[in-house]
Amino acid sequence: MQKHWVERLNATQDAQRRLLFGTAHGIYCDPATSEPGRLNALDLFSKCKDRLTAAMRSDLIYRHSDYLAKGEAQRHVASQQFFEKLGLLNLLNESERHSVSSTAVHRLWTVHLGMNNFYNEPPFAERVKLLSDHGPIPETVQEQFVQVIVGCYIGNRYGVCWAATSFYEAMIRAFSPREVGIMIGLPRTKTIVGSRIQNDSPCRARFGAALKLIDRASVPRASLADYGTWLKQKKARQTNGIKRCSRLFDAANSLGHAAQVFFQCIVTQEMLAERAGGVIR
Repeated sequence: MQKHWVERLNATQDAQRRLLFGTAHGIYCDPATSEPGRLNALDLFSKCKDRLTAAMRSDLIYRHSDYLAKGEAQRHVASQQFFEKLGLLNLLNESERHSVSSTAVHRLWTVHLGMNNFYNEPPFAERVKLLSDHGPIPETVQEQFVQVIVGCYIGNRYGVCWAATSFYEAMIRAFSPREVGIMIGLPRTKTIVGSRIQNDSPCRARFGAALKLIDRASVPRASLADYGTWLKQKKARQTNGIKRCSRLFDAANSLGHAAQVFFQCIVTQEMLAERAGGVIR
C-alpha cells in the first residue's frame, strides 16, 4: 500500500508534491496526530526526500521557523525531530543545529554519569552517532562533543559500556582535525575526563587505545608531539605487559601442575584485560 503511494507521489507534478510534502510535515508536527500517523508520514517522506527541490526545502524551513515565531513549542520541537530523523539538519540555521547537537551530547553524558550507565548508554550513543553522520557537529559544540565521546569511551575505574563502544570508536575515527586537537589536549584539562586520564590507569590505557583509532594525517601540527608521546607510552606498557606474562609462564613451568593451571589463568585474564584496554601492572 505504501509503495503505491510512494510511486504516485514520485509521479506527480512538483507543485502537487510540494503541497503533499508540506502536509506530511504538518501531520508529523501536530500534537494531536497519533504515533502510527506520525511514523507513516515520516516513512513516506523519507522514501521521497531525494526528490526535494529548492522550493520544497524553502517551504519546510518556513514552516519550521513559523512554529518558533508563533511560540508553538510542541510543534517546533517535533519539527526539529522531523529534520533530524530525515538527516536534514543541515537545512536549519547554526543556532538550531547547536541546540539539537548540544542537547543530545548532554543527555548522553548525563546517562553516562548516572546509575546503570553500562546498560543505558547505547541508545543515547547511537543518537549522537546518527547526528554526526548527518553532517559536521557545529563548531560551538565540538569541545563538549569530544569530551563526552572520549569520556564515555575510556569509561571509569569500573569499566566501559561495551554495547556502545562501536558507536564511540566510529565517531572518534571520524573526528575532524580540530576535534582531534581537542582530544589530544584532554589530559591537561581540569575536567572529569582529564582527571580520569591522569589518575586512573585503565582510563589512561583506554585513552591511548583511542588515539590509535586516529589517522596520523588528521593530527594538527601543534598536537603532533603530544600524540607521539602518548603512542610511545602505550607501546611501552604493552612491552612491559608481554615481559610480565613471560615471567609468569616461566614461574608456572617450574612448579606443579595445579600451580601451572593457576598461573596460566592469571596470565590469560591479564592478556584479555590488556587487549580490552586495561593495564597489566
